[in-house]
Amino acid sequence: MRLQLKPGWHDMVPKKCRAYPLNERDRQVKQEVAKMESQGKLTRTTRQVSFSFPVFVVYETMPDGTQKGRMVVDIRGLNKITMSDSYPMKSQDDIMAKVAKIHRNF
Repeated sequence: MRLQLKPGWHDMVPKKCRAYPLNERDRQVKQEVAKMESQGKLTRTTRQVSFSFPVFVVYETMPDGTQKGRMVVDIRGLNKITMSDSYPMKSQDDIMAKVAKIHRNF
């Protein structure tokens, strides 16, 4: 997927991006990243890049009371320099109704 960036985006990119502190439980992100690299889902770059974005962990309490973490990338900086796409998208309600209809047919 390619994103079209705004003209002059080089001047809009923050020069430094502060990393969010991770507590001991959140440091499992490093293990998850290593796992995703070994699966070929992520690759490290060897060249210099113009920007990067911080990662943090969000936890959701499951019905059994346990907490499951998921890795989140803060891409607000990318959103600021990306050209908006005016392609109309269906609402989530429309999509869910269509999925429910398909599910009933099976």
